[in-house]
Amino acid sequence: MNKTITAAILGFTLVLAGCGASGTADELVDYVNEDLQAFAQLEEEFGTMINNFGTSMNSATEDEIIQALNEEALPALEEKREFVQSIELEYEDVQQLNALLIDAVEHKYDAMQIEIEGLEQGDQDLLTESGELLEASDNLKLEFNAMLEDVADQHNVELGDE
Repeated sequence: MNKTITAAILGFTLVLAGCGASGTADELVDYVNEDLQAFAQLEEEFGTMINNFGTSMNSATEDEIIQALNEEALPALEEKREFVQSIELEYEDVQQLNALLIDAVEHKYDAMQIEIEGLEQGDQDLLTESGELLEASDNLKLEFNAMLEDVADQHNVELGDE
């Protein structure tokens, strides 16, 4: 049986096709089809919110920026964090993939908390630390994408750009 799905994953679109030859392959297809599509939607919503912040915050005071980050951005990141942590997987390869995604999301969440603290305290060192955590989050996403390709190859699941 052939399964084909499309998912926007961490900034790019993939087409995943695989034969149900193994439990891991089936779980990988389900993970990408269901969990990562839902995660991609949360990512898209967060990205839109941040872009809107950029537009509307140009004239905002620092207190308004801090308030928006606390009341909107941080809860959205918490939702993403809770979502990826709640994904239940049976097979080690897919569990390891999800663990990388959890790490990336947690780094981003921690970066936001530190950024807010840095803004509140006017502490450039904290803002630098926040930027470093964001960079680490981006690197973990790249590592996730590479591992996704490796796991797909190992289990005869084809990934390709749409």
